[in-house]
Amino acid sequence: LFGVSSMLWDGERTWVLLEGDVAEVRAGHASLPGAWESSVAPALPAGRSSMRPSELRSLPAMSGPGWLAEIGIGTVHGLTRPEPALAAPVLALCRDLKRTYDPSGRLNPGRQPW
Repeated sequence: LFGVSSMLWDGERTWVLLEGDVAEVRAGHASLPGAWESSVAPALPAGRSSMRPSELRSLPAMSGPGWLAEIGIGTVHGLTRPEPALAAPVLALCRDLKRTYDPSGRLNPGRQPW
């Protein structure tokens, strides 16, 4: 069996990572409709933001080039949203929790703690 483990989209092209048994991945790749080419996925741009997966189709209209979306997850690399207008005490609490439970910054690097 093979499966799709990741999908990336930049508004024009889609990269699909198929995983599984080599022979089944090749057979599955050949059975997929449309024009397919093998290529290496692009490097992820710096910065990232989260959005609802249903909002991803509006990305080409609302932002310029240079972003890359993880389809099905809602993570967009190369796109940073402005800090939400939360009260200063709420933001301070979020930052304190992040420092307490992730002091080395290993979890969700680059993401703001709100």
